[in-house]
Amino acid sequence: MQLTSIKLLIMDESPSFCNALRKAAGEDKSIRVVGAAGSAGEAIRIIREQEPDILVADPDMPDLTAVLTSISGSSVPPLIAVGTRRPAAGLPGLCDFVQKPKSGSADDFNAFCNELCVKIKISYRPRPVGRERAPRPERRDVRYHLIAIGASTGGTEATAEILKDLPGGLPGILIVQHMPAGFTEMYAERLDRMCPFRVYEARDGSRVRTGTALVAPGGKQMVLKKDRDGYFVQCREGPKVNGHCPSVGVLFESVSKSAGPDAIGIILTGMGRDGAEGLLKMRAAGAYTVGQDRASSVVYGMPMAAKEIGAVEEQASLENIAGIIVGRVHG
Repeated sequence: MQLTSIKLLIMDESPSFCNALRKAAGEDKSIRVVGAAGSAGEAIRIIREQEPDILVADPDMPDLTAVLTSISGSSVPPLIAVGTRRPAAGLPGLCDFVQKPKSGSADDFNAFCNELCVKIKISYRPRPVGRERAPRPERRDVRYHLIAIGASTGGTEATAEILKDLPGGLPGILIVQHMPAGFTEMYAERLDRMCPFRVYEARDGSRVRTGTALVAPGGKQMVLKKDRDGYFVQCREGPKVNGHCPSVGVLFESVSKSAGPDAIGIILTGMGRDGAEGLLKMRAAGAYTVGQDRASSVVYGMPMAAKEIGAVEEQASLENIAGIIVGRVHG
């Protein structure tokens, strides 16, 4: 998925910081700064005139909550807080946090800007363009009874693009997205508003049911289990695996053991190798495995690692993955 022309509004009381951030963000060709506001009134005016896709704001800015609650329409744009401390999770639209550089060195500011630009692209959600969802197939026989999806950098939008194009009534879906505790619940709520089926943050013991998708909670490892009543998940604190908690690899390995050939595994855009070995185990157990291709990945790391070790049975562009899922489930 190629991200272009993300409209960004910067909100900070410091004119010098706004100007420096405007210049740094503007150097990224996929980001267009549509304004920098130092006050609530100015921010509201720019929001109404420019309809930004992403908001970047100091969480200590006076009347910030009033600005966010004044926005009309279906929802507040994603908000990335930029400050000296992580804000409370209840701030409307809050999806991520970047700490302001502690020193005035150019290296620290450049590292800060790089992190912010990456998180802007991760948080960006394209506006609807009227594309139709994949139609509900007429055949009702089901070949696979569980779908497992893993993603990292760029995955919030990649997963959303797939899920919103799926019909209702598909087998249960399990999702691991590298996100910290406190943000996965908001992400699940956002997906729930977009999709024709239920999406919610998993809890320990949640059942995997037709027409639902479970998002692994940040800070916990999610594994699939099976009993006489079907599939369910365990979500428990544990060490990081492949540098992550939740880990895609942990989920995929558990799916290979509990579901075997009953599952479809999908690895999406992301940095590093998390999920590659787990997807290979899924394929070895008889699951059908799909990897996102290089052209549509924000970061072609995890899918590439999986493909290189033979874990990917079919490589596909992001726009085709929903159709593959439907075709495989009912094919």
